[in-house]
Amino acid sequence: MAISFDFVMAVIIALYLVIDESRIIRFIEEHVPKKVVSTNRDMWREMMRCMSGYFFGLVILGLILFLLSWVGLIYFKVKYAFLLSLWIGATIIIPYIGPFI
Repeated sequence: MAISFDFVMAVIIALYLVIDESRIIRFIEEHVPKKVVSTNRDMWREMMRCMSGYFFGLVILGLILFLLSWVGLIYFKVKYAFLLSLWIGATIIIPYIGPFI
């Protein structure tokens, strides 16, 4: 239980970091010594670029899985095909076990 809660919290915090990047950078630059800020600015921007790319990739992958599973489930006339496809597209964010759920 604690592992799943920690994972969910990590994803939420990472999403907030990606969404509020400019405000966070501004806050850090105002409250941290200039020497430290100039040293770490490039590292921070690269980290944010990687995180946003990762989440963008997950969204694209989730949409692809949603569409493919929806078409497949409709083809086989499965009841609640849309809801099952939404579940398949959403669980992709859970590493390793998400697609199997």
